[in-house]
Amino acid sequence: MEELEQKLLGWLKELCPEPDTVNDWEGGHAWTAQKAAKKLLSQYCAHSSVEVDPFGSVSGVFRQAEFGQPMVLLDAHIDQIGLVVTGHQERGFLKVAPYGGMDRRIMAAQGVLLYSEAEKAWLPGVVASTPPHLTKSEERDSVPEITDLLIDTGLTQEQAEEKLPLGSFGMLAAPFTQLGGHRINASALDDRAGMAVLLGVLELLQDAPLDCGITVLFSNREEVNSAGAKTAGYRLHPDLVLAVDVSFANGPGIPKDKCGKLGGGPMIGVSPTLTPTVSQRLVELAEEKEIPYQIEVMGGSTGTNADSLSLVRGGRRSGLVSIPQRNMHTPAEIVDLRDIANTARLLAEYLKEVR
Repeated sequence: MEELEQKLLGWLKELCPEPDTVNDWEGGHAWTAQKAAKKLLSQYCAHSSVEVDPFGSVSGVFRQAEFGQPMVLLDAHIDQIGLVVTGHQERGFLKVAPYGGMDRRIMAAQGVLLYSEAEKAWLPGVVASTPPHLTKSEERDSVPEITDLLIDTGLTQEQAEEKLPLGSFGMLAAPFTQLGGHRINASALDDRAGMAVLLGVLELLQDAPLDCGITVLFSNREEVNSAGAKTAGYRLHPDLVLAVDVSFANGPGIPKDKCGKLGGGPMIGVSPTLTPTVSQRLVELAEEKEIPYQIEVMGGSTGTNADSLSLVRGGRRSGLVSIPQRNMHTPAEIVDLRDIANTARLLAEYLKEVR
């Protein structure tokens, strides 16, 4: 494994920590990633402080723009999908609603972790499931809504109401796992993989002469309404925005024309909401530098923060590069470290010539 991939692996382990080993609550909906993000970003922002804004987004200036130079904003979102407690029932069962686009098809019998403000700790639970032996035949092929599911906490109703009041947040429990080859599995790689890309960009540019300023934004609330990108983008006032997110990777039963290839390199976005010259230059650089890449064509909006950031303060030039990912919005998200490393290399090459 190359040196950059080793660094990326280490960063991802910090950005996707086991929640039950982290007892502090920082970042609201971003859960435990905010503390790691502040620490890692601070290593590259020696001349400015890393800030956390009222929306829970983390930002830092890697290089100040000199007079007449453009400022580039690099964005990857820090939040992840999850659950929110909406009700209590007898024997400690909880009613929940989704936070973001949770895939309800995989919910039954999943382990969950719910944050207790009273305990200052994550408490375990399990999504209740009816045994197939006791399920009517017409129900076996149906997928219940998340709001119809119950979480078994092992607590009494009184204990659950005290420890996990309405509005408590939770997420599906999944360990960080290294698979075969260069692939890893975790539940928050959308978009902690993008955050690792941006750290990789800064690593590659530490000693490079630049003619632009660079600010990094780890934006919160992308999974609900991109509020973190909208507010931070307005405050930071960039001239050019480059967003990094994940997109669909190939797999069994998935149409090839709707996804990229896992391990095939960064997916360069082409969309009416993006700046054509930015997308085209990314393609040209990938070919010039022999960086594997893929084209992702979107006929409308991208469904990422790039859409919101392109509208900041009357409109900004924008680009989007995505990391191929399998099993999106599940606890079994899979990415390839080579794709993350090559995405960082491509963006670093692009930033070297921005002026």
